[in-house]
Amino acid sequence: MPSPRIAARLLLGLTLFASSSLVACATDEDELAEEDLGDIGDGKSDSFGIVDRELTVAAGKSRRFTFTANAGFRVAVTQPATSIPKRSELTLSLKQPDGDRATADAANEPTLVIDQGGGTAKFTLTVRNVGSKAATALLNVRPLGGFDGLPNPNAPEPPDAMWLPPAVDTWPPSYVIFNNTGCGHDCTQADSTALAPRSVMIKMLVGAIKNVKQDGTVRVSNFNISSSNSVKPVLDALLWAIQNRNATVKVVMDQAQNIASSRTTLLAQQGVQVRFLDGIHFTSSSGSKSSGIMHSKIVVIDDDVVITGSNNFSSTGLITNEENSVVLRGSTHANRIASFTCDVDKMFDAGVEPGMPQRTDAERRTQLLALDGCNGPDVWFPPTGTVATGNSITLTNVSSAISGATRSILLAPDMLAHPGIVSSIISRGKQAKADNEPFSVKLVLDASEEALGNPAFGECLSAAATRFDLDLEIRYWPGTHEIFQLLHHKFMIIDADDPAAATVYNGSANYSAKAFKHSFENVTRYDSTSHRQLVDAFTARFHQLFAQGKDKGRVEVEDHLEVPACPLDINSL
Repeated sequence: MPSPRIAARLLLGLTLFASSSLVACATDEDELAEEDLGDIGDGKSDSFGIVDRELTVAAGKSRRFTFTANAGFRVAVTQPATSIPKRSELTLSLKQPDGDRATADAANEPTLVIDQGGGTAKFTLTVRNVGSKAATALLNVRPLGGFDGLPNPNAPEPPDAMWLPPAVDTWPPSYVIFNNTGCGHDCTQADSTALAPRSVMIKMLVGAIKNVKQDGTVRVSNFNISSSNSVKPVLDALLWAIQNRNATVKVVMDQAQNIASSRTTLLAQQGVQVRFLDGIHFTSSSGSKSSGIMHSKIVVIDDDVVITGSNNFSSTGLITNEENSVVLRGSTHANRIASFTCDVDKMFDAGVEPGMPQRTDAERRTQLLALDGCNGPDVWFPPTGTVATGNSITLTNVSSAISGATRSILLAPDMLAHPGIVSSIISRGKQAKADNEPFSVKLVLDASEEALGNPAFGECLSAAATRFDLDLEIRYWPGTHEIFQLLHHKFMIIDADDPAAATVYNGSANYSAKAFKHSFENVTRYDSTSHRQLVDAFTARFHQLFAQGKDKGRVEVEDHLEVPACPLDINSL
């Protein structure tokens, strides 16, 4: 059962959940007209639900839609053809078959996520215009597919402490794990302690590692392993694999952990093969010598299961941060898994044993160049390309995705510190405006002092929105400073509301020049054709984060944080 504190917060949330297949009809509350919107299906490959249903809602009036549902769904009402200052605020009220209501407060693009079905009983959705002008909008109701016995990734809380993941061979080919705390960005140390035995991330990591075959191999790369007791089950599972399955366990960790007291060094003393690695060395713009980091978060078991995303091995990373890890399993993803296996092995070859000094880039040039061969058509590993050509292969692909977006970009990258990416976003927005095409960008950034000062280019997009009249909205997500709670995702969604083209880019890489060009990272592309459930889950998550986020004025007044002004010349971008 959730604590009273967490349960109270849940009652205030804008995003609620339920499981449902939609057969819909609509009634205009004002004109009493009905319309059958059809069956939106089950959320799998060829069912896309209600797509871009146009509706107009007069000021002070409502539109009402009734439908039945047997598959999970997300409701979104957008106003892409109207500039942000001219959009009316809308509210959503969804009456569920049991009589409960899910609501979204006034916003120009409100959303709801539902995950409890009503069979043949009807849901009733009311869209009300609380503004002073008529709203011309698009209604999308998208089914969310099932998760084959695993928890809904966007459930408001994790399962109770007694839950254990099913056998690994029953897991779906792809799945995403989010840290679902129930306390949003206000978690305390008490919340962290209570949530630790309920962490889906920890339990699925342990389950996957303990599924290693006899004489098999577990490969791990990460930035760090903290001293928190919360991490102990994962470390115990690695040692269990050695002791009970005679497995080979290989770990690659950042050079900062190459000290006698680190947990990674202690693992080396217990039979784990350990290498430490720093990033490509470079001279900063100020003339100082610097290097990237080993920041790629990957676990590969027997070349058959990959778990990869943003989670560090820490209490916040596995429990209270906003994080994600994608799970890929089986022959469906054999090529991607082979790429991740290759990457960990090549990083291992480039690293050094505990206690040894790092090698220069010239000394490890052969190993660094070998990383380039690990890239696949949908997965890339920074710093590939840097040694061979001076250019980041990953940045090229991410920038191309931004330039090729046709409707929207949703971005949750922890930090935005790459002027080239800022320029690409602004250029795409300006081109869409010149072509008189609706195009929107929403960005939610971590509001920790580290992220805001790294540097932070979020306000460059705000300045561009004002200067060029672009549809760009920026929000900040302030976690609890006392427990170092962060928004630590690194994902981007291109054209989220185009069911045929929606694509997620996700991985370990911060959106910075250091990450893409000089650090060991990973970025993977998941399109809606092959990974429909993943794309839908990430889209629902983004809208939840954006609803929780605050604009610059609110975060400065309510959280006493200083959001830096844009350090770039907007007119030159």
